[in-house]
Amino acid sequence: MRVERRSILESGYVVASSLALANALMLAWLNLWGDSKKLGLFLGGDLEAYRAGAERLIQTGSPYSSALHAGPIDNIGTNLPIAYVYPPPLAQAFVPLSRLQPGMLAIASSLVQVTALAIVLPLVYRRFAGRLGVRSLTAVLLVAVLSFPLELATYGGNMSGWITIAVALMLLGPGCAAGVPGALIGLVKMTPLVLLVPAIATARSRTPAIAVLVGVTAISVAIAPLAWVDWLSVLPNILRFPPGPEFWNMAPVSVFGSFGLPAVGMLVGYGITAAAIAASARLAHTGRWAAAVAAAVAALLFGPTSLWDHYLAMTLPLLVAAWPASGWRTRPFLVALAVVHLLLWIPGLLVLRPVYLVAVVAGSFAAITALARWIETSIAIPQRFQPVDCTDDGNR
Repeated sequence: MRVERRSILESGYVVASSLALANALMLAWLNLWGDSKKLGLFLGGDLEAYRAGAERLIQTGSPYSSALHAGPIDNIGTNLPIAYVYPPPLAQAFVPLSRLQPGMLAIASSLVQVTALAIVLPLVYRRFAGRLGVRSLTAVLLVAVLSFPLELATYGGNMSGWITIAVALMLLGPGCAAGVPGALIGLVKMTPLVLLVPAIATARSRTPAIAVLVGVTAISVAIAPLAWVDWLSVLPNILRFPPGPEFWNMAPVSVFGSFGLPAVGMLVGYGITAAAIAASARLAHTGRWAAAVAAAVAALLFGPTSLWDHYLAMTLPLLVAAWPASGWRTRPFLVALAVVHLLLWIPGLLVLRPVYLVAVVAGSFAAITALARWIETSIAIPQRFQPVDCTDDGNR
């Protein structure tokens, strides 16, 4: 009788979660994918900057606009065609894609990202929970669909979706190739290079990550040397790229700046970043790979002067990984972070930016704490889920 009751409850949970997932998909369609005019967005909007950079690379040998050479450009949507502010490899990757119609490219980009996330996020959960059933699969997908930052990242064509995929792939480590996603994503956008900290601090992943970073850079320089010379020329202007409208920015410098304390905000942001980088290196060196990746993500979030809503997409793999490992002390902070993902569907609630920032900081460090504890004590991962090691000498 007890077994039958448990089976009925399990079936009921699966049905309820499946209905909730269907409703969440409808919510995402009605509020973003089906009618983006409500939010003033358009599918694959940021891809225009990459396409324009690729076209300039073809025509002039450099993806950077004359406006960027003249000085920092305003961070506004109308400047997208001249706002290629990334290293040359991204423009080189878009050279063959620039022949596609913008609409087709946007659809393809979103489909690839959504498919990859639908595969890798459940794998992250299985990596830390030890198994993946229908119940947990629907729960993971439900959380992903309800996350406005993740939806916006895959919709808008910016790099946040790809960074999220890279973070999720790194969480599947440690292993010899665990740092490669960080190296690749760092080649197309500078700030994610901080994801290389755990890879460099771990012996078995250090050489492959550095080899990929150096090798791909060398090939890129050989193909388009002028682009790299130009990149060095415009780099000061790229580093002075303004943060953009304050209302959408959750970075510490912006939040504290709204209270007339920008210097305090910058001190808080860089302080968190420095602490997170140090923690990432230490955690990786002592074998706590997942916690080290989570710390690197925290450094990536709070260091720059901009923290847009879609940047928070990269915290979703941390939520999925940390949830099975969390206890009663850390789980409420993870719930708070998940609530921020949900509330961001309502633009008017961005007046709660200070509250959101506190929740994101607390949730990120709760994930680090939970994953560090789990790595130290858990023996729950079956052997078939263990990553393949490239060496037998561990960390040094």
